[in-house]
Parts: sequence; C-alpha cells; structure tokens
Amino acid sequence: MTMISRRTLFKGAGAATLATLASPALAEDKVKVGFIFLGPIGDYGWTWAHN
Repeated sequence: MTMISRRTLFKGAGAATLATLASPALAEDKVKVGFIFLGPIGDYGWTWAHN
C-alpha cells in the first residue's frame, strides 16, 4: 500500500493547479445570468446587492 504524505498531496495539487492556469483559455458563448428577486430592489438587502 502506498502512503501519501500531506506534503506530496499539496505538491501534486499545486502542480495540477498551475497546469490548469497555464493553459490558454478558450472563449465560448457569453454566459447569461438571471436573478429572481423576492422583494423590492430598494430594500438594501440581497436583492439590492444583486441588482
């Protein structure tokens, strides 16, 4: 059975993250986002923050 230390795990995770970030990003279609407001926009809560 192979034992993986925390240090080895973090090294592998860091290498995988860097490999992902180093690859070029390819543009797809624009992302559309929508919100369903449960209250008036002027209530200074989450609805106001999303708007």
